Amino acid sequence: MTDVRENRLAAILYPCARVRHGQVGGSGTIIYSKPGPNGEWKTYLITCHHVIASAISLNDEWDPLLGKERKREQRSRVIVEEFNYKYGSRAIGVNSCEADIEAWDKKFDLAILKLRSVEQAKHVARMFPQDRTREISLLDTVYVVGCALGHEPILTEGRIT
Repeated sequence: MTDVRENRLAAILYPCARVRHGQVGGSGTIIYSKPGPNGEWKTYLITCHHVIASAISLNDEWDPLLGKERKREQRSRVIVEEFNYKYGSRAIGVNSCEADIEAWDKKFDLAILKLRSVEQAKHVARMFPQDRTREISLLDTVYVVGCALGHEPILTEGRIT
């Protein structure tokens, strides 16, 4: 495999992670991993709200200060699995860790998870520079990767439409 192809594969495929909660599984992309002030790594992943929706519940709870019941959100931890690769694109194992749901938006189907790992993520997605967005045109080739229905990452080629 050429270096260019291997670098492209690593940039597209490797930051993809599988997100699980109970029987539900889906995709996530590691978007940030940097050391915090205490030396522990802070790693964040973006996923879809529908992937982690079962980990969020709204419960009626009595509030003695208000003197009435109110809704209280409870978030369960989810599992994030980073893949280990061999021979370029063959997944040969996973590293699992728990993650906390930091933020979510049902309307836009987005969620941000913070991994409960003190280690640096091996692969972090590089974001397309905002000042270069004018270079993107209709019918440009794009590659996407995901763990649909909890499967291992699947790479797909498509076009901007």
